[in-house]
Amino acid sequence: VRQIGDWKVLFFDNHHDVRCYGFLILTPSGEKVLFSTDTYYVTYYFKGVTHYLLECNYDAATIETNFEQGKIHKSLYTRVHESHMSLESVVDFLKANDLSKTKEIHLLHLSETNSNQDRIYNTITDLTKKIVVIP
Repeated sequence: VRQIGDWKVLFFDNHHDVRCYGFLILTPSGEKVLFSTDTYYVTYYFKGVTHYLLECNYDAATIETNFEQGKIHKSLYTRVHESHMSLESVVDFLKANDLSKTKEIHLLHLSETNSNQDRIYNTITDLTKKIVVIP
């Protein structure tokens, strides 16, 4: 944990095709913000997070359709699976974590072609019953 002014920041490894980190940020007001993008899954579990900022790059149905229809090349299909978080991985991650204090879930880094924003929004909203934001 690093102290930056009144803020505490815990760095953790993300799983990507290059070295990346996620952050758990503890604010002076007591908020806990988890930020994790450029990863295909998060290994760790967290309690009391108030705000999640998570990658949700693609959903399986959309990327599979794009691949089957030849809209994306096999190398891109493979790279996305090996370096970016899917809707299905976000669901698994959120189910495994304590959401009791969660106020908002921000879903970041959506692919323009390999994600269905409505499907992603509805899935996470239905699962968590929390405020879901897709910028």
